[in-house]
Amino acid sequence: MKQLTLIRHANSDQHIGLSDFERPLNIQGELTANAMGVILCKQPIIFDRLFSSPAKRALSTAKLICNAINFSEDEIAVDPRLYTFDDDALLRFIETLDERFDSVVIVGHNPALTLLLSELTGSSLNSLPPCAIVQIELAITDWIEIRSGCGRLLRLEFPQSI
Repeated sequence: MKQLTLIRHANSDQHIGLSDFERPLNIQGELTANAMGVILCKQPIIFDRLFSSPAKRALSTAKLICNAINFSEDEIAVDPRLYTFDDDALLRFIETLDERFDSVVIVGHNPALTLLLSELTGSSLNSLPPCAIVQIELAITDWIEIRSGCGRLLRLEFPQSI
């Protein structure tokens, strides 16, 4: 069995003059990412590797959560393939993961994360809110085996209003 945890980046705003890639978290996003990190301290998710999209809002979310759970920011694996809104691209990324990792976290973007959740578990959730955390158990022994319906939802954490 493998475990996959998906975290949608926290809230950001549209900024005139900044590309989508460079959009930072807003104040609400920073507070939410810290709060979700506290939740993970109280009920931790054990993982071998944390991967993040290089987009500023996703990487900032990953760093804030890592700080809250005392996981070194230096251990975040930033991968440009995770700056995607396509669930098929996420599946292709996951298929390439090192088999030594039994549990990984991906910090990324919608709609890819919601669509991937639906594909793996059959979830009918319309959209993961910003900074939602989803933990999925996968009925596979190697990442290359990931496929539609192989997942079972273990945990779903939505941010509370701050």
